[in-house]
Amino acid sequence: MPSSCGTKPGCAWSRTGPAVSMGVQLAPNSVKSLLMNPFERTKELGPDKPEVNITQETRKKDKAYKRSFSRGWFDRKAWLTSCGDANAIFCFPCILFKTSACDISWTQTGVTDQNR
Repeated sequence: MPSSCGTKPGCAWSRTGPAVSMGVQLAPNSVKSLLMNPFERTKELGPDKPEVNITQETRKKDKAYKRSFSRGWFDRKAWLTSCGDANAIFCFPCILFKTSACDISWTQTGVTDQNR
């Protein structure tokens, strides 16, 4: 399971300014930045959509399948965001408005299961 975006060892956070990870300023709408400062220009920026390489091999009835995340999902599901460090996808509004009812896989660890 990927590490949580924003709690990965080696990340440095600044609550007073833009989020910084390993000396690099993060995009203000990145998952890491949103976990720190959820409402900083959020509506204007929308979800961050960096490259992720999520692949999964499955087997059904003696057939092997390889599934991969397609960037086309960002067009079909405007609420999706991704984190390159965690190599996972997240729910953008769930991160912003998380409640106890939110599934932590969509708000903290990220989703990598291609069957969801």
